[in-house]
Amino acid sequence: MAEAADNLKLDMKMASGAQGPFAYSLSLEALNALNGEKDQQSLEKLGGVHGLAKALDSDLRDGLDEHGVGQRSVQAHRDAFGPNKFPEKPPPNFFAILLDAA
Repeated sequence: MAEAADNLKLDMKMASGAQGPFAYSLSLEALNALNGEKDQQSLEKLGGVHGLAKALDSDLRDGLDEHGVGQRSVQAHRDAFGPNKFPEKPPPNFFAILLDAA
């Protein structure tokens, strides 16, 4: 967990892969490390969930502006951090199901 805390960068750099003029206080890599390791210590260093929302320029009650433009828009976050979905896994083939059943 200490490694995730060391990787947490709050230096207003563009998020990795960002395609626009918007910068967030938390890079994509730091966000992934924070979430992937469930690093409570780093979350507290950010100021808890309120600090995380501020770093991502979001609102805890209203979220992002779905139809807006600018840094608080859904599209700006999608450009900076990628789509908010899990990659789809292909379904198992027939032989894999038979093997599991045996």
